[in-house]
Amino acid sequence: MKGRPALRVLPIELWELILDETSDQNLLVVARVCHVLNEVAIRLYLRRNKTSLQSPTLEIRAHLIRALFILSCDAPKPAAIHCAFWSFGIGRGLLMLRSVVEKWETITELKLELPFNLLRHVEYEGDWSRRIPRKLYLGALRRMLAVVARRIGRPVIVVAGQTVHRCEADALARWELVNMRNDDIYHSTMGFWKRAWNEIRSRSKPVGEGKPHISIRVKGEENVLLDYIASLHIRPVQLGQLGDVALLEFDTPTLTLKPSASFSASDISSLLPYLRIPSLATIELGTTNLDPGTFGDMLASHPQLRTFRLNCRWDSSGPICVTNEVPSSLYSLVCTEDVADLGILLDTFDLPTRPLHSIEFTLRRFTTKERDALTGSLVRLSQRTRRTVLELVLPLGLCRCPALAQGEIDALTNLDRVDSIRVYTDSIGDASRCVRERTLSVVMPPKKKKASADPGTDANADVPGKKPPQCCYSAQDLVTMMEVVVRHKDQLGDPAGLKGFLASLIAAELNPPCKGAPKTASSVQAQFRKQKANWTAVVGIENNSGFAPWDKERGANITPEKAAVWDAYVAKNKSAKPFRNCGFPLYDYFEEILPKSVLAFRGKGVFRPMTGAQEGDDSEDDEDNADKDIASSASDCNEPPRHQSPAWDIESGSDDDTTEPVSAPLASAAPATPAPVQLRKRGASETPLPSSRPQKARIAGPKHTASQTPANRRSAADRAEERFNAINGHLQETTTVLRELLAPPAPSAPTPTELLATPARLSAAVRRVRKFESVWLPDYLCMQFTDMLEQHRELVASYIANWDDENVSYGRQWILRKLGVLDRLPYGYDLSENTLIVLLPSQNFEY
Repeated sequence: MKGRPALRVLPIELWELILDETSDQNLLVVARVCHVLNEVAIRLYLRRNKTSLQSPTLEIRAHLIRALFILSCDAPKPAAIHCAFWSFGIGRGLLMLRSVVEKWETITELKLELPFNLLRHVEYEGDWSRRIPRKLYLGALRRMLAVVARRIGRPVIVVAGQTVHRCEADALARWELVNMRNDDIYHSTMGFWKRAWNEIRSRSKPVGEGKPHISIRVKGEENVLLDYIASLHIRPVQLGQLGDVALLEFDTPTLTLKPSASFSASDISSLLPYLRIPSLATIELGTTNLDPGTFGDMLASHPQLRTFRLNCRWDSSGPICVTNEVPSSLYSLVCTEDVADLGILLDTFDLPTRPLHSIEFTLRRFTTKERDALTGSLVRLSQRTRRTVLELVLPLGLCRCPALAQGEIDALTNLDRVDSIRVYTDSIGDASRCVRERTLSVVMPPKKKKASADPGTDANADVPGKKPPQCCYSAQDLVTMMEVVVRHKDQLGDPAGLKGFLASLIAAELNPPCKGAPKTASSVQAQFRKQKANWTAVVGIENNSGFAPWDKERGANITPEKAAVWDAYVAKNKSAKPFRNCGFPLYDYFEEILPKSVLAFRGKGVFRPMTGAQEGDDSEDDEDNADKDIASSASDCNEPPRHQSPAWDIESGSDDDTTEPVSAPLASAAPATPAPVQLRKRGASETPLPSSRPQKARIAGPKHTASQTPANRRSAADRAEERFNAINGHLQETTTVLRELLAPPAPSAPTPTELLATPARLSAAVRRVRKFESVWLPDYLCMQFTDMLEQHRELVASYIANWDDENVSYGRQWILRKLGVLDRLPYGYDLSENTLIVLLPSQNFEY
């Protein structure tokens, strides 16, 4: 219909009353009838979703794009659109948003937040029945950015690829999508075998091959390559001499502030206050010629920063003075150039209220100036009031340096508050000298291969008796690994291990290594399993009621009064030993991918009376290793000693696991008189029942052959007596275990019952409500839900069963349903967001 035929039927006031009774879906249908109904229906639809076109910045969710796409009346247009997409329908949403941006000429700012990587996730291609090509919705995104950049009419500052670039607005319109050879892997019309073959073929390719990238041309420099787009923001800003420019930010975990041919240091200084990068974790400084005020503002606006890396000389004539507070989450400091700059960096970033956890710098002692700088830096480190894990990276050829002077020896000796110093060197002489002069932890990486006279031969190739190079993981490597895991936690699957493609992605991120052999997918998986085992030990300590609350800096924080309890606990949990008074640096990362509230209940409620491993078992589950056997803690079994892992070292790790399992000595022949059988892991029944098939011999001894006489064979009565004695032995040992567990504790020494993980389900559920549900549920509803858990204990089991970090919305809907307020939730509200919900009156809600 055209014109205003609706007013011939009913006046506008009656239309508003009628449309107010319809659903949201029907409003969008009515909006297509005529201009009058379009204006009324869209206005009602936006009002129900608490959105108004009168505001200069329109903040919406992706489901409201359709209403803006249908809107055809002359309504006031905002100047900025901030849109957060759901995990479905993103391709269609981008196509409709392109039309909205082109139609509304007032739009000069655009911010998009996506749940996954726009270049790699299959959900962006629509559903399986109606596939939207990747080039189509990426073309829509390119068109939107080019239109907004041209409206601003100035050069575009692009923050992407870990650096800052300057290009023209037309460069956005000409970006290219490259390396698209795997574009047809997920085509819905393919058969099963063809899709499987394409998947296998894509995984067999090297890292980086077959992945889509966006290439943006920059004049006079290399092209900007983007392989990760999860959020972007383009807006006009005022930059000193450049005037009004368009700032385009792509989400990146690392940012290098270094001048280039297209962007000077002064331009970087004027840009710093405008930067807002959500996942920025590492700042690499390539120049010190920056404004102190703007640099401090940039640090203060990114509280999630973890690492500060200095890749240049800190200019002492005009050093950067950070006037604002540094981020409280700053974890490590890396100095790759002159060690003399370390003191200035510590004065700037190592504050008494927020001290650093890790300090890393390269040690150079070739000249007298460098040796004096080293001595001064070591003296400065000895003045810190916090215990430190220091990393001294020794360069190759250090054996040609002079011997340690007395000042250096005294400086090393005075490092009383440094728990350990890991020295990486290729000289055995340096290692032995360091060990003699101070107790150090020396790591000997493999020597680099030397070029021989013949270019076609290798001097160290195929040398017998030499170990192959091993991978070495520094603290920064582990932080980088966990950042990639957290960024791809939606593709992690089972947190017990890493998938092959994710391990390959992490290996590519860590290569080339600073030291050691190049990282491989298998070494990354092994290192992740090791850190996951450490996380399991930390959760076990935190859930034990016999210790003080866990401290992220001092770990279990064992005082002299708790020393006896700790020693008894460590005797049964060897993996907890390193965390006596030392924290776990990867605590926050593992808490995000594998919360301790979920890990604490894995394997609980299972009685395991066996202590020995059955033959043929190659490995045990990590959760089973974390849940210690109750029976084994109280019974005294004559088993051979098991292998005990060394003290925890966050930086060690390699492809080659040289640890060999300790094999038990062979038992002698069976005695004539039956004795109680030692407890072993068996199936459902522990009684040795007769079997129709001959069982495999478990001990070494003479085998019964057909040549034996009937007189040598045991009678049925002897076999029955032996079985009876075995059952009696089982019952006696079980009685002993129960008696020791139920015995009252001694007043002077700790008992095993003090060391068990005692938090009940109710206390764990209440702690989870306070920690996880309070971020989105108001306080009065949290207290009401806690009262329900205390009054109705059956809700506790259901609440625990609904813990699902991958589907947060389902568990939260269940809580609102139990509270009786689910019908008051606004239509289309995203419960996965960690923001407090606002409930509507029940009469204004239409389901």
